[in-house]
Amino acid sequence: MRDHKLIRVAVKVALIGLIGSAVAAGPLSQQEVTTLISGSKVTQRGDDPSKRGSQILEYDAGGKVTRTHTGTEHRGVVESGTWQVNANGQLCVTWHGQAQPNCQYLVPTGTGNYNLTQDPAKRGKMTITGVSK
Repeated sequence: MRDHKLIRVAVKVALIGLIGSAVAAGPLSQQEVTTLISGSKVTQRGDDPSKRGSQILEYDAGGKVTRTHTGTEHRGVVESGTWQVNANGQLCVTWHGQAQPNCQYLVPTGTGNYNLTQDPAKRGKMTITGVSK
């Protein structure tokens, strides 16, 4: 009986370690981001649906991007700009009318999604929830 309890404890510790390592994964590399994003339609959602709605972004292989707001805030607004991935692996988007790009890391969540964050040690305000080519 005691052996069964020890085995269950060992299995729980191993699972916690596996889950922790998946969540603690670092940001994607420059090549990984470029491969994932280039030519893709990306669905994003905000951490607070009442403030930040969902968005659909289309990244063409030539460095152009369009964003369509589909959530409650700014619904139907379409914006365009340019995108690139810097040497650190940050996805940098410059929207028309902005002088500086917004650069963010893509950090896997372990559930098939990616957090968009300027600091890979923190959770971002937006999450990529779908990518299709």
